[in-house]
Amino acid sequence: MTGGERLPERVLIALYNMGKVLKLQPGEQLIPGHEKGVGVFLVMRGLLRVCRGGAEPFREVTLFDNFDWLAPGIVGASGAPGYIVMAEEPSQVLALEETTLATLEPPLQRYILGKVIQSCVQRLRGIELEAGHSATVNRYLRGVILDVRARHCAGYESSELITGLLRSLPRLPAYSLQLIRILDQEGASHREVTRLVKEDPSLVSQLLKVINSPYYGLRKKVSDLNYAVLYLGFNQIHQLMLSTGLRQVMPHTDEFQELHHHSVLLSHLAYEVCQFHDRRKASILSTIGLLHDIGQSVSLLLRAQNPRWSLFVDMLDTARIGAMLLKEWGIPSMIHETIDSQGLLDFTPPGLADTPHREAVALLHATHAACAVLQGRMDILEHPFLEEIREFLQLPGESFRDFVEGHLLRELSGKQHTLPRHLRELLATIGPQASDP
Repeated sequence: MTGGERLPERVLIALYNMGKVLKLQPGEQLIPGHEKGVGVFLVMRGLLRVCRGGAEPFREVTLFDNFDWLAPGIVGASGAPGYIVMAEEPSQVLALEETTLATLEPPLQRYILGKVIQSCVQRLRGIELEAGHSATVNRYLRGVILDVRARHCAGYESSELITGLLRSLPRLPAYSLQLIRILDQEGASHREVTRLVKEDPSLVSQLLKVINSPYYGLRKKVSDLNYAVLYLGFNQIHQLMLSTGLRQVMPHTDEFQELHHHSVLLSHLAYEVCQFHDRRKASILSTIGLLHDIGQSVSLLLRAQNPRWSLFVDMLDTARIGAMLLKEWGIPSMIHETIDSQGLLDFTPPGLADTPHREAVALLHATHAACAVLQGRMDILEHPFLEEIREFLQLPGESFRDFVEGHLLRELSGKQHTLPRHLRELLATIGPQASDP
């Protein structure tokens, strides 16, 4: 850095006599407001660094060299973000108070103000260049990640070993497959689903058994399917049907139960998130939520059946495996393609996601994030694309956290009597907000 323009000697001497000279050692901070009414600083000798403070290590923002003019309020050093200005090397700084600036001749006032503005403009241009470079790096890394994932999953469909393993797995019951095909059509009626249930007496018995179990904790025993549909709602019944079907084909292990528990929770939340985006998609997104981790379930099953291949199984992309299995079962393409693409938004914003189902992928991602917030895992709010996802889906609220805590919770609290026990227990741990009417 070459620093700013050197002032004429007579002007510099006059300012020197009117201001206050601060001598800073390396690492010593220039504290804005160290004396009342400080206006601007002139770096007479040395180098100052503006950094963002806080608990994390100082992050460089910009540098001020010899004869640079610095107005701490403009660079943010006196504001809420927590910027600090410190000496990089032994430095001498001239501090001019606002009252002193006011006594200067107008030409000199304009000169100083112009230098401060010029300094800010130069740094803004530098920030623009850095932002452009960061965008280029991000595009490159995004391409690398996509390419690595594509190469990692290449050949799955043509692998006789993988396809043979998937074909060896038990299929979902016929009623589950038929239900998914019905729900794939927007506007699927309650009557169609109820009729499908009634066609299988054993299914009716299973559903009533679950409805009357501690899973729901109903005060009154339900013995009629029509009343169950009326009381619990269409969404609960179709989720129970799919959940019952999945339990029949997956292992009865603690690992699977935990995975299934998460999927059921996500299924309920997906349905509620869609109430704020597009209610017509609620049933199908609820289904995707229930099936989104089926690849991990397959991994558990394959590892149990083939312990010698556990290392190979652990290397498989579970999203692709789950999508392949659902495709093998004849599940509609929108569902298995969404599940295959569910990880895209971990490294690309929704508008750039290379999938025809970016809306469904964004809804699934938003549901995962909402689940994390409800469970107190607030680190999800640091996700770089989360706010873009909220805006893409036009979810209400000033932020994603505001959407969950100020909108989604209210929706859930009004339906607590229809929710399964583990979801009610989760809401109860959140506090009064979840139980307010």
